[in-house]
Amino acid sequence: MMDYAHLDQKDKYSTWKWQWDKLRNFKLLEDE
Repeated sequence: MMDYAHLDQKDKYSTWKWQWDKLRNFKLLEDE
């Protein structure tokens, strides 16, 4: 797990959303 303590709220959300999108896209590719 990465340490987000040094990031502000916007960067924290952006990083989380990027990780989520990457995971979701990977799952979608598996389901195809």
